[in-house]
Amino acid sequence: RQDYLNDKSRMKRGLLERLKGLGVFRNGECFLSSGVKSDFYLDIKKSYGYPGVLSNLAEIIYLDLDKDVTCIASSGIGGIPLGSSLVAKGGYNFVMVRDEKKKYGTESLIEGYIPNECDNVAVVDDVFTFGKSVKKVIQEVRNCGAKVVQCYVVVKRGDGELDVPLNYLYEVKEFFD
Repeated sequence: RQDYLNDKSRMKRGLLERLKGLGVFRNGECFLSSGVKSDFYLDIKKSYGYPGVLSNLAEIIYLDLDKDVTCIASSGIGGIPLGSSLVAKGGYNFVMVRDEKKKYGTESLIEGYIPNECDNVAVVDDVFTFGKSVKKVIQEVRNCGAKVVQCYVVVKRGDGELDVPLNYLYEVKEFFD
């Protein structure tokens, strides 16, 4: 167990330096998806363009996922690439939740695997500030009868609250060091 914790800690430190080197943290005024004005931005999606980085993010999260997880649920550009990488690594079913219902074809809100009462779901995303996007995914998964057992994000930026455990690789303050 101690070897695992040492390896994980080493992996996280190296990955944090790589993320910083890719410029995912940017100073300067911007608006967040919530509409809140901020004096910095975390663009974790930028790192998804580097397969080694995305793979390493997924590897660390995969090692920490609850063992009873049967599927991964994600939404948007921040969650779906990370979710896809976790699915490839762990062989999970994959739930993709749209921001809004399609107005054509099947008019679906959920794509891919449709979870059910037998599923234990982990919701993954890139950054957690207030939790708006993960709360939407949680609600849609629950509407299907599945149980959400945890959420996992790359960076915990804010203090939004969830009714399921929130796990994260980094706190935003680690990008200021």
